[in-house]
Amino acid sequence: MKVRTELDNHREEIVIYTDNRDEAIIQLEGQIKSLFEPTFLQAKKNGETYRLQQNAIIRIYRYGRKLEVETIGGNFERSSSLKEVEPLLGEDFIKISQSEIINRTYVKNVRVTRTGLVELKLHEDTVAYSSRRYVAILKERL
Repeated sequence: MKVRTELDNHREEIVIYTDNRDEAIIQLEGQIKSLFEPTFLQAKKNGETYRLQQNAIIRIYRYGRKLEVETIGGNFERSSSLKEVEPLLGEDFIKISQSEIINRTYVKNVRVTRTGLVELKLHEDTVAYSSRRYVAILKERL
């Protein structure tokens, strides 16, 4: 296998040429993407700003006019909108409703309720619900 690098100041992409897209190629794509994705998210707690590692974030949800960022170490808040935060997040984050994004690595259990909502049990006793509109995306990403 050859590895070649071509520089082009007008493109920001990496192309992998292969005869089949197997698990190794998919894993390589993920590793390359993770090199360029931001791994921290800034949020505030008690007036102080913190840089949160994305792998410690359990979920981000809208609470009133602010965003709550729930992590292993407690809750933080941001004053930005969910639309502004979503592009900053890595591949492990899934939007499950208009007001909530979860980290799929913390999903322990998935259950469909009688009303058609998807109940997601996350880290410890945290429960999140996906609206029917996002069920197809959720199934694909989990």
